[in-house]
Amino acid sequence: MEQMKIVFFTPTFNMGGYEKVVLEFANYLAKNTNNRIFIACCHGTGKLKELVDMRIKIFDFNCKTRTLLFKFIRLIKEEKPNVIYTGFRIYNAIAVLAKCLSGYKKVKICISQHGYEIDSELLKSIYSVILRRADLFIGVTEKLRRYEVEQLNLKCQSVVVGNPVIKVEKTNQEERKKDIVTENYKIVTCGRLSYDKNYSLAINIAKEILNRGYNIELLVLGDGPEKETLEEEAKQLGIYDKISFLGYVTNPIDYMQECNVYLHTCDREGFGNTVVEALYAGLPVITTDCGGPVDIIEKNKYGIVIGDGREKEAINRGADAVVAILNGYISFSNLRDKSLRYSVENVTIDLLQAFNQGESYVEKEN
Repeated sequence: MEQMKIVFFTPTFNMGGYEKVVLEFANYLAKNTNNRIFIACCHGTGKLKELVDMRIKIFDFNCKTRTLLFKFIRLIKEEKPNVIYTGFRIYNAIAVLAKCLSGYKKVKICISQHGYEIDSELLKSIYSVILRRADLFIGVTEKLRRYEVEQLNLKCQSVVVGNPVIKVEKTNQEERKKDIVTENYKIVTCGRLSYDKNYSLAINIAKEILNRGYNIELLVLGDGPEKETLEEEAKQLGIYDKISFLGYVTNPIDYMQECNVYLHTCDREGFGNTVVEALYAGLPVITTDCGGPVDIIEKNKYGIVIGDGREKEAINRGADAVVAILNGYISFSNLRDKSLRYSVENVTIDLLQAFNQGESYVEKEN
């Protein structure tokens, strides 16, 4: 395979989901292939920058979004990359425009989507006109791929490439034993404590299970703006002593391995990294019908889908699902094998194959 010059774009090096995906892809390719890897960014700040492999060249544009187009045009003209990988509509559109204005037609613009964006009809029309000139569209799940293709009437080839989540490594036994000491059934949920993650549902499901006589504990891994509200709700329901708000943890898999069930309660989720981590820990997943996680567990093959998390019946449906698993009425197999489909190695191989299959828009026209 010929050497390629691949540019990954990320706005910053902050600890976001997309930023981590870019870092995993770039680092793996730099370490394990002969390709020349670059990361371009608006601002080269953030904790993830410390983790960038030394073989990767960073282009710090040090610019705002409104001037990013000109930086991209210059990069294309000077570096003549084979591939540019971007994420989210605004940056995808800027990259496509940069190719058109640079005069260099050999670069493949591979746009990607990692979440559900909701825009006005006017803005969608503008994006549609621009992004139909992309060379390849990558969605992290099949549901998200279909959503973006339909919303923007994309004409380019589109494929599914998941997130690179799993790195097989030794777990930190001491870290988790320090915080998890009870012998109850343990339910775990993980992520940013924000309204759209609907952790109130997880708390109310725990309350319902306790009301049914089961001795359970709910572990909440993560931090965010809703933490105090959720703690107060747990107190109002009289179950605060049954919930452990453990905050942000460096490796949630360590905690998950001590639990029985993973509970995912989001309103909408592009992918669901924590769902993959739970499967790797051997946990069946109970999830709302929120997008990516349903694709990951293949509906009810590796867990249970409980429908719309904002419906009143979601509490009982969630409690029924947990109880069925705890009692052994329902069991699941090959959970870890499924998670390894999203190992850094496997997903990066998928990405490279997509890059090589992506047909140039200019070549198609001619």
